[in-house]
Amino acid sequence: MSMWTPSFMYADAYSQPPQWGNLPFPLFRDAVNEATQATQAPIKMVTHCAVNAAFSAVQGLADLQRPDGGIAPLTNISLMIGETGERKSTVDACFFAEFYKFGDESPDHAVEHNVRTKIWKLKEKMLHAQLEESVDGSQEDLQRLMSAFKAHARQQPRSRPAFLYQDTSLTSLKLGLASFPSACVHSTEGISILKGPLFEEQDLLCSLYSGESHRYSRKGKNIVLSDKRLCVSAHSQPNRTFRFLATVGKDFRESGLAARMTVCVLNAAQSTQGYRVYDAIEIPTICRDRFNDRIRYLLKILERAAKRGGFRRRKIKFAPKVAREYLEYASWIEREMRPNGKFQFARDYANRLADKVGRLSAKFHLFEDFEGDIGLETFEAARAFYAEETNDFLFLFNYLPSEQCLADQLVQWLQQRPIKLGEIGHKKSYIQQCGPAALRKKAALDPVLGLLEQQGALHLQTVNNAVYVCPGQRPPYVLIQPQSSLGLL
Repeated sequence: MSMWTPSFMYADAYSQPPQWGNLPFPLFRDAVNEATQATQAPIKMVTHCAVNAAFSAVQGLADLQRPDGGIAPLTNISLMIGETGERKSTVDACFFAEFYKFGDESPDHAVEHNVRTKIWKLKEKMLHAQLEESVDGSQEDLQRLMSAFKAHARQQPRSRPAFLYQDTSLTSLKLGLASFPSACVHSTEGISILKGPLFEEQDLLCSLYSGESHRYSRKGKNIVLSDKRLCVSAHSQPNRTFRFLATVGKDFRESGLAARMTVCVLNAAQSTQGYRVYDAIEIPTICRDRFNDRIRYLLKILERAAKRGGFRRRKIKFAPKVAREYLEYASWIEREMRPNGKFQFARDYANRLADKVGRLSAKFHLFEDFEGDIGLETFEAARAFYAEETNDFLFLFNYLPSEQCLADQLVQWLQQRPIKLGEIGHKKSYIQQCGPAALRKKAALDPVLGLLEQQGALHLQTVNNAVYVCPGQRPPYVLIQPQSSLGLL
């Protein structure tokens, strides 16, 4: 197979779209179908909303043990784009109700918390009084009081932790993660997230997505968010999203945050507006209730685990046969990053695609409470989900290529045009006039030429005041010895 020929597996098994209403997960599938019937919203959007809810519920309880080594957190950053009127808020209410309830405190619980706090503060005053009396005492007394202070600090009453954040401050989110192992940022007006303070700290999102520690300072103290999990679910409208990307698209992509996103773009053909039927039939909520019961159960487990010290997340892995399938899929993605491949201009996204499919497989496996290791049917469903999502991602971000993507595009364009006989390369002015549209301005072309020259793909030479783009590395300079009149050295 030539380096410039697409992989033979493209558009075959790895590119089949999902059967949205027939996923092999009874609890998840039935809730999606019931919510679709009740809301008459696009089933693709309903499925993505349910996926975001399930990810938020399981992220704090387990991680994926990847077949190629390493641990992948079950976190997700979702960006859903659809026109007004697609009933995004109505669908979210079907799957996120338990997350709103989780952070609420009943009046009785609030009163009990206030009483416990007052008792705790009285005990603290008593310990301070004992410490003042024992300042000049023995070392044993001071050590005993030190142990008592530590035990007292561990017993400080805490209010019910916040889990779901909407239009909240970044400080509140960080403080919440400092006291609880996971959180979810959710907004049906996603542009407020993209333009808000959370977007300005993209390193926080990237670190939490990868399961890495994030360090920050507050009131002179260095605070570390270690082993924390965060899911982000944002909905936005097409026009507002495109205007935002046109302004900050390049920085957004180069930060790596875009490549970590799971994108859902609803086009006109997928919309249900204009085809919905209004009647008085009441759709049962049995399947949605089961879905939310599972959410509530998982959140309770997470809350109990957070109160225990030394809690470790469960490691979910693929069955041996499925692990081999995963590795073959990852190899196919790698081949598609070659010139003319599906991911030639989206390599940063492709580098994380197999990991995303693995995370979704583990999420389905845990949410459905399947036994054993992840099975083949679960993996294939997750792979089909991201086959559709990949098309949405490429549609949304491919018009914002990075310098490396533009460099690959220029190399491909040059290889398709033979150099004129007698010339050493293509004139730079010819590329600016007839080359790829994104490279016809000097400000865009010069950095790309510099990158390719650094990589040894081409070099520049000036002949008679004309700049030529020549293939290959610059030839070494050779000192030529002058010859005598007899032709001898």
